[in-house]
Amino acid sequence: MNVNAYRRMRYFYSTCSVGMFGEHIYAFEQLTGICDIPEYYQITREEYETAEQWVLEDDKVTEILSRPILCDRSKGGRQDFDEEAAKNSPWGK
Repeated sequence: MNVNAYRRMRYFYSTCSVGMFGEHIYAFEQLTGICDIPEYYQITREEYETAEQWVLEDDKVTEILSRPILCDRSKGGRQDFDEEAAKNSPWGK
């Protein structure tokens, strides 16, 4: 799957959102760096559905940002990922 498949569903502040890749892969989008380049971290469906609550919790956001980057939009970055591997990851269930 490609980074261009991301669909933003809810914005938080001007630096992050939650959304989906396809039908079953949920993600947290964080804008980083001087150019606000988005990085996408996989989250569970439950985390997706309760984002309004945890997005204000520094500990939860830090925990999500410590996960491997699913993909990003940086030049030369990881713009593709294996959809099956994402579905079978600890956060894909």
